[in-house]
Amino acid sequence: MNITKKVMIIIISITLTTVALSICASQSILKNLCSGEATRSIGRTVSVLTQFDSIMNEFEDNCEQFSQLIQLSLNDNETSDINKADEEKKQKLIDRISKNKYSNFYVVDENYNITSKLKEHYKYNDNEIYRILNTVEKNTDKYDFNGIVSTDDYQYMVCVKPILTHISGGSYLVIIEPFSGDIYKESENFSGSVFIKKISLNDLKSFNKIKVNDRIIFNRYTDDLVTSYTKVDSYGGSDNVYISLEEKSMVVQNVKMNLYKFIAIIIIIFILANFIIYFSIKTVIVDRMLKINIAVNKIINTFDLKTRILDDGRQDEISMLSSDLNSMFSILEQYSEKMKYISGHDTVTRLLNRRSLEEIGENLIIDNKEFSCAFIDIDNFKKINDFFGHNTGDEVLCIIADYLLSYGKDKISCGRIGGDEFLVIIEGEGNKEKIIDMVKYMFDKLKENIYFRGTSYNVKASIGISYFPEHGETFSQILQNSDIAMYNVKNNERNNYCIFQYELFNSLEVESKILEGIKKGEFEAYFQPIIDLKTGIISGAEALIRWNTREGVISPNKFIPLAKSNGYIIEIDKIVIEQSCKLIRELIDNGIEDFQISINTSFKLLSQKRFLSNLMEVIRRYNIGVKNIKLEITEDETIEDLEYMTDLLRRIRECGIQVSIDDFGTGYSSFNYIKTLPLDVLKIDKSLLRDMEKDERTEHIIKTIINLAHILNLSVTCEGVETKEQFQLLEKLNCDNIQGYYLSRPLKINDFKAFISMYVNN
Repeated sequence: MNITKKVMIIIISITLTTVALSICASQSILKNLCSGEATRSIGRTVSVLTQFDSIMNEFEDNCEQFSQLIQLSLNDNETSDINKADEEKKQKLIDRISKNKYSNFYVVDENYNITSKLKEHYKYNDNEIYRILNTVEKNTDKYDFNGIVSTDDYQYMVCVKPILTHISGGSYLVIIEPFSGDIYKESENFSGSVFIKKISLNDLKSFNKIKVNDRIIFNRYTDDLVTSYTKVDSYGGSDNVYISLEEKSMVVQNVKMNLYKFIAIIIIIFILANFIIYFSIKTVIVDRMLKINIAVNKIINTFDLKTRILDDGRQDEISMLSSDLNSMFSILEQYSEKMKYISGHDTVTRLLNRRSLEEIGENLIIDNKEFSCAFIDIDNFKKINDFFGHNTGDEVLCIIADYLLSYGKDKISCGRIGGDEFLVIIEGEGNKEKIIDMVKYMFDKLKENIYFRGTSYNVKASIGISYFPEHGETFSQILQNSDIAMYNVKNNERNNYCIFQYELFNSLEVESKILEGIKKGEFEAYFQPIIDLKTGIISGAEALIRWNTREGVISPNKFIPLAKSNGYIIEIDKIVIEQSCKLIRELIDNGIEDFQISINTSFKLLSQKRFLSNLMEVIRRYNIGVKNIKLEITEDETIEDLEYMTDLLRRIRECGIQVSIDDFGTGYSSFNYIKTLPLDVLKIDKSLLRDMEKDERTEHIIKTIINLAHILNLSVTCEGVETKEQFQLLEKLNCDNIQGYYLSRPLKINDFKAFISMYVNN
């Protein structure tokens, strides 16, 4: 329901409520007025009673006065019979009586027989007169009576007074006056009627009963009439004679009429006022709110945050609301622009993000425009994060981003698509040459160390390049092929670039055959002897995995990176452990007990939850000693999760198994973290030995490493020893152990057992 209807309903409800309250109020007022009329009627009734008593007294006084006049006339004529009185005096008496306001004058004897009719205004039949006189005669005060006599049909005022003469024999004056409504004339405003009437008590049940001055007044009021009854003393056939006061409620009627007119006027005014209020609310509030609603809905439906609510020039709360909403829209517009920027850009480097680059690439493909794509991966970037913190890593990423932006060519899009991965898209004519030029530019920049807060960082990159349309029909294919080319660099020499070729899919074919080779048992451990330079004894060997296929032996460099990426390295490492423990068992059985085999273990295997318990189970199964096993981990893999690796290596050493750090010198070499790892042996990579016998600086580097390792209580093994000069120089530099082709190439298990047997026998 919209607000206009709600306002209309409220207005109608208020109007109806007002009408109902007005009617209720009028009824209450009328009720109070009627109650007032009833109270006023009681007062009038009391006045009527007083008037009635006065009339009765006046009536009695008249009777007393005329009885005395008659008495005088009779005494003058010395007679007790009015008929025998002097005619002149009699006539004067009759004239005077006729002028009196009362109707009928009679003279009766002691037995209440009428002896003379002095005045008979109303001609009653004899029965009616008889009933009246008979009723009075029965009263104890029959010779001095003043009261109301009730017959079947009428009520009469009757007064009897004695006519006293000096002649024996009595007579009495009787005045009879029928009751009329003229007895109450107190106020000119009195518009009612007063009656003397007979009424039963049953007829008075609906009346209010009020006691005033020892009298009971029965009172009732209706909308247009107020009626009161008061019982009076009477004689005759019924004692239920009441004075009845009936008066129209003129005040109530007038007030009622005026009140209804007033209420009608009030209702009309209120209805008009409500409609004026309604249209005012609609104009001043509702219509303006609807305009605000229309503007808001437009923004909701179109997402056009530039929409604004027009100022209507009024200075009120709705104008303030419109202004506040416009301010909010401005803030939302700014926020939306910011969110658009954030949604399309990397928050660290401010370069484009993956989504934006994908959109650019897909649009170029839709427009069928040629472009080149370079996938850049920063080598060993995780070490910087782990050793120097993520803040330092982010700063290094920003510096690399600045290098990309500083290339500054047209039609180039640069972005960050992963943790240490960047993507560059170059479109237009000559894009292939430009992408190679950009790659060389980046390598030139990365030749120099990156300096940040006084620290130098050596950063290298592996870059894969692909072209549209040569290397794919969709952008996802182009991106995937750039990724494949990049991994080809990463799995080989690194710090180089590679243009995608479909021959690179051969590596994917190799990857798919690894699992098949594991199932067929094509993977076999080879063993290369390690000699103790201090004793000259072969103290152990390093287990090296080889893949023997029908086509020949596949180099570890071709399948190990793939096996690490897809997780097959775990099964390969288990094969090496199994075959190494088996060889140790056979050597022990042949009397060679102090022999230790170094086994390369990948991070994926080490991160297995039950790695250590499974290793100990294999050792127990072959019944060999923990001293016969040494685990080798590469420098790069220790930093995959340095905290976890530190804890794991500590637990391995607690079991009695030695730990060696392999390929030291090929990665981000640092004694700062070497000293934190629980190690036993430091193994120098063969790349550091190259030309050492000819280069003094290399010799000094090797010497320094050996001395520092010894300071850390680590023994040193140099691998890749291929010449006698290297052997002698390492012996001179106090190296502990060596291995390499100078001693022996890696041998199959049977060849190795024969080699050891020959060595022991000699």
